[in-house]
Amino acid sequence: MTKAFISLPHLKAASFAAASDGTRYYLCGVSVTIDARGSAYVATDGRTLFACRHELPDGEPDNTLLGSWTVPIKFCDPFKLRKRDPGVFAILTSDSAEPAPRLTLTRDDNAVTFSPINGSFPDWRRALPSKVKPDCEGHTFDMRLLLTLEKAGRALGFTAFTWTPNGSGPAPVQYGDDKQAFGVIMPKSMKAAPFNRPSWA
Repeated sequence: MTKAFISLPHLKAASFAAASDGTRYYLCGVSVTIDARGSAYVATDGRTLFACRHELPDGEPDNTLLGSWTVPIKFCDPFKLRKRDPGVFAILTSDSAEPAPRLTLTRDDNAVTFSPINGSFPDWRRALPSKVKPDCEGHTFDMRLLLTLEKAGRALGFTAFTWTPNGSGPAPVQYGDDKQAFGVIMPKSMKAAPFNRPSWA
């Protein structure tokens, strides 16, 4: 049987950035891409994007279940993690080699079987900024989006992040020097308005 190691904290962290309104059903989950030595977890609601990667520790056998699937939100915290534990793994197995197989996550004696979302997850790499121009004139950012990425980062143990406004382009969010997780938020246009100083100030 083919199988892969799934990092439950990474899966849960990415789920905070997934869509939840159902309008674009294919965004209502986390895209998981598995290769022989690790897995990447990506979610976006069209305004916020969070991506992280987990590498298998040395000495662990290679993953043999390889490919990409989108895990529905309700299965992204299947065993209800209550505290951060980077070592919490589940085993992902497939019941077939079909394009949309049923998948099973197993941890200890608990198992959850589900069907991945039947839809194409967008090419998220196209949303990443190639260059950053720290000039946000004429654009603003919804601070709630930053809170979403803060929550995702905290699920992986990050206590702080930095973000760089990027004019009309996507703004990158980084978690210190860590290269295994990052986020992106999209700006929105605004009409320039003068600051009207209150009389009491």
